[in-house]
Amino acid sequence: MYGDIHIQYMQKFFNKTLINVGSVGNVVENLNHDENIKDMSETTQAYYTILEGNYKSKERSSISIQFIRLLYDIDKEIEIARKNGIPSLDNYILELTTGMYRQNKRKKN
Repeated sequence: MYGDIHIQYMQKFFNKTLINVGSVGNVVENLNHDENIKDMSETTQAYYTILEGNYKSKERSSISIQFIRLLYDIDKEIEIARKNGIPSLDNYILELTTGMYRQNKRKKN
């Protein structure tokens, strides 16, 4: 399990399972955002992952992997960011409200 790309992800290969846990509060799921979509509530949720199993077990046993997504107060997060003067605030707001990473922001003509 790792957390780097802000996207929940699971892939099995070579008898192993690779999992990215997601991002609690700064999900970057859209590479190309359709500006006509007004409700981004599924994409802009907080993501986390629960892994359950028998820790340090010497015997082979089952594990459970749960990807969780839940709504949180994005407006409150933006208010806190403004109050704390975070750098690149406009880019941060874009990420929180669209799930689109700042480098993929379309240029307006």
